[in-house]
Amino acid sequence: MGGSHMVSSVEHCGICFRSRYYFTYCEYSISAVFRKNTGIPVFVEYPVQEKGKDRCVSMEKEIAEGGGGTMDPLPLVSVVIPCFNVEHRMKHFMESLLRQTYRKLELIFIDDGSTDQTAACIRHYKPLFEKRNMIVNYIYQKNSGLGSAIHHGLKEINGEFLAWPDPDDWLSDESIERKLEFLLAHPEYGVVTSNAYIYEAHNMSRPISRVAEPVTEETTSEYQFELLLRYRSIFCPGCHLMRVSALQDVNSEFDIFEARRGQNFQLLLPVYYKYKRYFLDECLYHYVIYADSMSRGDDTLDKEMIREDELLEILIETLNRIQMPERERDKYIQMVQADSIKTRFWKAYIYGDTGQLHSMYKKLSQWNAVSYKIAAANVIGHFALSRRISISVNKIRHTICRELIKSEINKRKK
Repeated sequence: MGGSHMVSSVEHCGICFRSRYYFTYCEYSISAVFRKNTGIPVFVEYPVQEKGKDRCVSMEKEIAEGGGGTMDPLPLVSVVIPCFNVEHRMKHFMESLLRQTYRKLELIFIDDGSTDQTAACIRHYKPLFEKRNMIVNYIYQKNSGLGSAIHHGLKEINGEFLAWPDPDDWLSDESIERKLEFLLAHPEYGVVTSNAYIYEAHNMSRPISRVAEPVTEETTSEYQFELLLRYRSIFCPGCHLMRVSALQDVNSEFDIFEARRGQNFQLLLPVYYKYKRYFLDECLYHYVIYADSMSRGDDTLDKEMIREDELLEILIETLNRIQMPERERDKYIQMVQADSIKTRFWKAYIYGDTGQLHSMYKKLSQWNAVSYKIAAANVIGHFALSRRISISVNKIRHTICRELIKSEINKRKK
């Protein structure tokens, strides 16, 4: 990562400056409200002039007698974008980047071995981004999964702030500006998270819900570490803007466990453990549900169990990398292990697998993570199911309940 780029090295040279930043004379779009709220002064652009090896850069407008030029104070925002076979889904996303009201962006596209025209789509938009003075970095890698793509993208960032949206969703026009405005005004926060609209792929003109619906005390809590561990925090990647210095503080090498999924846990959990997170209740992201998404591909019990194995491994690996007291780490590891068994229990119930159900119930009993009364009540009727699943489950419900009761009676006899 270009960590040295996060703080500009400037030498005064007459009216010229030398800077390690390579975005020196661009005209960045930024609202007057943003500048007023963050204290960033209004500036004008002067034409680039050659003076030896130096180039003139953006100069602050002289608003007081004796005032001189300064470097443009606007921070760079790095946007890491993992891509895999999204040529037919990228247009909304790419157009939303072009419409961003904050344009001092570094767009890092990590092509995870796409076999369609994803690369051609990025090449098409590259000059349009550059015309708006955005930096574009395209990197191709052999297909290795989403976590690997994010991992390699993190090594390329040069900005002070980080976003990692999915290219098959899209951003509201002020998405980056509104979140950046908050972080610049509140340096004690490591992350700001917005709300988002949710759409189904067949109708992206009308949202079906919001990511945080309703907004609760958990949603607005500044302390999200345990909530995220228990899947009760906003997970949608494009909702977040992170302070790079906070990430660097807790993960100096910008390393994440390279897996097919789980990158959000690895990015957010270490930062949430040490830093506060602010919830911005504005829908600044648009999340689309596709029929062939990764999570919807887990359509059998075996696949669901494999998914749980992967996520549990990632959570434990992430916890092991966070600096914390060992007793506290052990507590959190036991917590996520127990939660994973609970999830497997309910998955086994949904799929009607009595063998897995008994196995998971036995493990839950060993963990003292569930009582017979709670398990039976949920099996009987407290678990929300679709009509199709309900019909299937009703055929085995009485068997499941009878077996659970028999198991409980035998346990009490012992």
